Amino acid sequence: MLIANVDPRSRGAVRLASADPDAAPLLDHGFVTDPDGRDLALLAEGVELAYEMVARPELGGLLGDEVGAPVRDADAIRREIIHYWHPVGSCALGLACDERGRVHGVDGLVVADGSLFPQTPRATTNIPIVVAALRVAGWLTR
Repeated sequence: MLIANVDPRSRGAVRLASADPDAAPLLDHGFVTDPDGRDLALLAEGVELAYEMVARPELGGLLGDEVGAPVRDADAIRREIIHYWHPVGSCALGLACDERGRVHGVDGLVVADGSLFPQTPRATTNIPIVVAALRVAGWLTR
């Protein structure tokens, strides 16, 4: 059973590794780094709920043994955390770009990604980002 926070407050960063355009960027996902600890608390609550669910007798014969080390505390959550390939955003709307994706201070540079959303979609982000990109493309081709 996987537990996910689809509305995280933690923020990561993408940085250039070098001036070489072929060099992979440096990624810091920033998992559970929000200052108020909300993200970690939410995941911990989800983990406890999952343990309660799998302990129910109705599920006893349907589930196998737990795989891996038990994840029952904040340290275990930090150690085992992964993402599920739906990150969004690179240029915070209002801070780095306007509502049409134009990056402040860089003439001609436009972004068309999840940065344009005021809040991360609580579902798979692929389709909403494609729609945002199509809308920006429409503005650029008029």
